[in-house]
Amino acid sequence: MTITWGYYFRVGIVLTLPVLLITLAALTLRLGVT
Repeated sequence: MTITWGYYFRVGIVLTLPVLLITLAALTLRLGVT
């Protein structure tokens, strides 16, 4: 089984997108509260 560059790229996107969405949601909520 060979792990290709595309596999790493896909895993990176899948791991990064939720974190970005959560941080953006937290920032908007914090700015909305203040």
